[in-house]
Amino acid sequence: MLLYTDKTDWLGKPVTVGERIMEIADPDQVELKIFLAVDDAIVFDDQIDLDVFLDHQPLKSVAAKIITANYHAERTPGGLLAFRISAKFLDGSTQFRIGQQGTAKIYGQRVPLAYFLFRRPLSALRQAIGF
Repeated sequence: MLLYTDKTDWLGKPVTVGERIMEIADPDQVELKIFLAVDDAIVFDDQIDLDVFLDHQPLKSVAAKIITANYHAERTPGGLLAFRISAKFLDGSTQFRIGQQGTAKIYGQRVPLAYFLFRRPLSALRQAIGF
């Protein structure tokens, strides 16, 4: 399968050596690309499970497993600073189309309820005070 933007975008446009104009993809080897915002970063190990809620089926989750997670944050196309995570569907399903978007729910370690509820307010307070 060849992936490229609209072919009319390339009409009359000069192309330079090394410029990417299309990509070759195997639809049987679909991977998930997940961006975990720095503010939401949690401690987890590789090979952890997650649920994916695709935009076209928001009430049905699909099980997946994390393959790799970056340790350095990078800018996303939307300008957000986030960690990049790669995952694969557990059932090896090929029913998903390349380019679909959605939300991923990552399961981390169990924490006390107080920590879960007050993690963000405490972090904001710490940054405001300067500790």
